[in-house]
Amino acid sequence: MSNNVEIEKEFSSYYKHADDISNKAQKKYIHAFKGTVIPLIVASGVSCITGLISERFYNTLLVLNSFIIVCILISIICSIMVHQSKLQKFWYEGRAVAESLKTMGWKYVNCTAPYENSEDPIPVDERFVADLKSIMENNEDILERIKLLDENAPTIITQAMKNFRNLSWQEKKDIYLDQRIKDQRGWYADKAKTNSDEKNKWFSISVLLQILALLAIFFIVKNSNITSDLVGFLSSASTAIVSWIQVKRYQELQQAYSTTAFELDIIYNQGNQIDNARDFLSFVEDAEKAISREHTLWIARRDHTKLRELLKD
Repeated sequence: MSNNVEIEKEFSSYYKHADDISNKAQKKYIHAFKGTVIPLIVASGVSCITGLISERFYNTLLVLNSFIIVCILISIICSIMVHQSKLQKFWYEGRAVAESLKTMGWKYVNCTAPYENSEDPIPVDERFVADLKSIMENNEDILERIKLLDENAPTIITQAMKNFRNLSWQEKKDIYLDQRIKDQRGWYADKAKTNSDEKNKWFSISVLLQILALLAIFFIVKNSNITSDLVGFLSSASTAIVSWIQVKRYQELQQAYSTTAFELDIIYNQGNQIDNARDFLSFVEDAEKAISREHTLWIARRDHTKLRELLKD
């Protein structure tokens, strides 16, 4: 098997579907949240304009006020979607399922416990199927969604996964370091930088809006004939941006991703030092534990119910 073959693309169909469900739910959730906040900012901005228009322009004021009502209705609908839909649930649980199945897949193809080689390969496959079944039964909503997406029975163990098990440990090591550790390290490093850049960008915009709101107060004091609520608009926009920063948790994620990227750097260098099959198997086990730990914390940071469960454990 060539290093050019992306083994994760050959993993269980359940993994691919769970990953897809999570990604789509995340996008819809973020769009719904934007739909809650942005229309309110727009409505506030239009309200400022109406304060500058004379009552003689009745039709214009009627159109603008109608537009404000539409914006508020859109915000209400999106707010209901955010709080009442299962988008967040599908986002988090889909990601948890996908990452669990990905870890299982890498352990299976590398013949690592509990899927190590034996004289009879059937028990290994049966154990893998049993573990997958257990995960899916604990996430029934994701399982039901997968059934809707895939009319045929999704593939659990592909032929490519079985072929990978027959490679030498040296070949497995090269592919694992490149496609698992190096790839994950790059992902975390990119995410750390992205979150840092986004945090700085939105924080700067929020501060700028607050400064403009302060200047607007002095301007309105000197021009008392102006009835536009410019201060309210700028303050609302600044508050909305602060809410956005809190939802995206840029600072927290930037620190977590940077730490994980550093840990994976160390793991990658440790992997390069391995010179025998036994150590390689132990290395894969330890590496997967480290990666799984980060994903568990990722879920806990977003779901306080999960966090309480972890603290109990």
